[in-house]
Amino acid sequence: MAEDTLDLILRALAHPDRRRLLATLRQTPDQSLFALCAARFNESGQTMARQTMTQHLDQLEQAGLIVTSWAGRTKLHRATPEPAVMALARLIENLS
Repeated sequence: MAEDTLDLILRALAHPDRRRLLATLRQTPDQSLFALCAARFNESGQTMARQTMTQHLDQLEQAGLIVTSWAGRTKLHRATPEPAVMALARLIENLS
């Protein structure tokens, strides 16, 4: 794994909202932006602007932590935890 890929993954995992998004997508994969915004409100009672949610999702996708697919006009998001597992293993290896 390249250092810049490791940096992307760790940067994406550094934000608590992105970690919550990953947990939500892990529990219920293939969710739309609307469903994720609604899930956040149901969990915490707080809203998040769609633009902010989109930026978080983009960063997770760039890091390879989520993948997207299309169902008609709806973009669906799914967590892919393998890059995070590999990044953490690499980080532990580097620190040992």
